[in-house]
Amino acid sequence: MEKKIAQYIVQEKLGAGGMGVVYKAEDTKLKRSVALKTLPFQISLNPEIRKRFLIEAQAAAALNHPNIATIYDTLEVDNEMYIVMEYVDGCELEEKISGKPLEIPEALDIAIHIGEGLKAAHHKGIVHRDIKSQNIMITKNGHVKIMDFGLAKLSGQTAITKMGATVGTIGYMSPEQTRGDDVDGRADLWAFGVVLYEMLTGKLPFKGEYEQAVIYSILNENPKPASAIVKDIPREMDEVLKNLLSKLPENRYQNADELLIDLKAIKQSLETGIPVAQLKSGASTADYINKLKTEKNVSAVFNRKRVIIISVAIAVLFLIILFKGGELQKMFGLGLLPEEIHLAVLPFDNIGNDSTNRVFCDGLVETLTSQLSQFEQFQGKLWVVPSGDVRRGKVASADEAFKKFAVNLALTGSVQKMTQGYRLTLSLIDTKNERQLSSRIIDDPMTSNSFLQDEAIIKVADMLNVELKPKNLELLTAGNTGSAEAYELYLKGRGSLVNLDKMKNVDDAIDLFNRAVKIDSSFALAYAGLGKAQLIKYQKTKDIPFIESAIRNCNKAIGLNGKLSSVRITLGFIYLETGKNNEAKEEFQKVL
Repeated sequence: MEKKIAQYIVQEKLGAGGMGVVYKAEDTKLKRSVALKTLPFQISLNPEIRKRFLIEAQAAAALNHPNIATIYDTLEVDNEMYIVMEYVDGCELEEKISGKPLEIPEALDIAIHIGEGLKAAHHKGIVHRDIKSQNIMITKNGHVKIMDFGLAKLSGQTAITKMGATVGTIGYMSPEQTRGDDVDGRADLWAFGVVLYEMLTGKLPFKGEYEQAVIYSILNENPKPASAIVKDIPREMDEVLKNLLSKLPENRYQNADELLIDLKAIKQSLETGIPVAQLKSGASTADYINKLKTEKNVSAVFNRKRVIIISVAIAVLFLIILFKGGELQKMFGLGLLPEEIHLAVLPFDNIGNDSTNRVFCDGLVETLTSQLSQFEQFQGKLWVVPSGDVRRGKVASADEAFKKFAVNLALTGSVQKMTQGYRLTLSLIDTKNERQLSSRIIDDPMTSNSFLQDEAIIKVADMLNVELKPKNLELLTAGNTGSAEAYELYLKGRGSLVNLDKMKNVDDAIDLFNRAVKIDSSFALAYAGLGKAQLIKYQKTKDIPFIESAIRNCNKAIGLNGKLSSVRITLGFIYLETGKNNEAKEEFQKVL
């Protein structure tokens, strides 16, 4: 008979450890699967452990991050304490490794997501103190979740561990933990280093036949460089591991932010061939392409700046400009793309639920979909579902996209507003198998020389194996601005036009586009957006001044850049709206 605890029906035991037993259960009220964690009855009355158990709930409940398992509730039933947690359907990282190295790109992706979770925890003063591959879950969709904050310590609280006692798992413990010293986030970074070493080599860096031998190794020995165990591990990765596994905390990375800068630079270097040092200096992929484009002899640049040496048979890959077929995916062990690509761009998640960020997300989806539809002329076996069809179908998942449009790929994403700029996470999903094929993370400070949209289209082209030549890139980025502020207003204007049920959204779009062109009077795309918004306003009100302004702004956009097909489509509809069928036909012909 199934056991019921409050509103939860226990279904099966998931695992057990020193800090509790975990069960899978059904929440009968909210109709969802959850994980119930409890202390064994014989020790649940121990005041120290009971207090530590409550700290887990307080620490984890304070965190709201996609890479940390969510805490829903705490219960006390029949003198037993429970924490109700998010049920993560997947496998432990330890199981995924199984004594064998992961592919470097996959290990980097997982490492970056673990780092993001630790960054969020440390910023709230929470130290995990038991980071290990068994406490990292990989969901069936490839998402990374840090589990079990059972040993977490809130900074500023009274220490509850007895003097000289240690917490954690021996093979992953930092030197200061083995001595029973007080610890901070740098102890988590040490353990993270052990996990990263394990992912890259399939082995733990510190081993021994018994616990004291492992502790001796942690305190006195340096592990063999990862690159000496697995070839092709970048030299910079050895440096990251050396930094993470420094015996003295002051010689390690001082926070997860510093670590993530290095990991993302290595990842981007592997993807683009740009040297790590140059990426860390602030150069973006788009900056690098623009630099190469200004050279008279591109091949000479290739010879000076070697990109990725994959094998003896392949000398140089130039970013996306010389990107060929499925070769790179084969080399990196990624799933091959279908021969014919049918793609849907799904609504991006708005991390933080900021309402102003929502329209930015929607605008970015609109512009990316529009740009991707132009890939059809670059690569004949690719077509893209119009964004309007995705919205009308209320399609929000890869599975729904497969059922609704029979697409074989879906592009999903999330946008997070940062202190300065935005973070965009993109994932390419095999819709039939619901499997992530690849992903990219873009951190854009939104300065005058960085544009999220341009960076994103380059990353997506990379994931789709689309060959972008300089003339293609020029067409995709035509009509843009040199002002980050104007660009942000433009994307929000595009996003405001997604939902036309409210007249306010149209008015907001007109206002946002007007503000963008006031900042940059040469911003052709913003004039085009303004013309479209005014056309919609005319269609809803039949006020003649709006259609007249729409024509003026569309012609202004064309005068600034004649390569914008979208503005000629808008003009065509304006002429149809006003009965000028011949003029409309001419505009549509120019588009074709």
